[in-house]
Amino acid sequence: MSGSNSKISRDYSLTIYYDGGCRVCHAEMGHYRRLNPDGRFQFVDFSHADFMPDDSTSEPEALRRALHVRDAA
Repeated sequence: MSGSNSKISRDYSLTIYYDGGCRVCHAEMGHYRRLNPDGRFQFVDFSHADFMPDDSTSEPEALRRALHVRDAA
């Protein structure tokens, strides 16, 4: 990493919500997984039947319209 990104704490994590049923989304998340060897990013596929939105996530239809990411704070 370079620039300001190099100052991000290893404890900092993001949860990334994506539509695994979308070929483009699935491919993009595969790319980001390869850039995530330390596991700071958690990927949640909201297209799975067992996905349950909580108070901090939107319904799947809202998630499909835009990328949603939640930080650990």
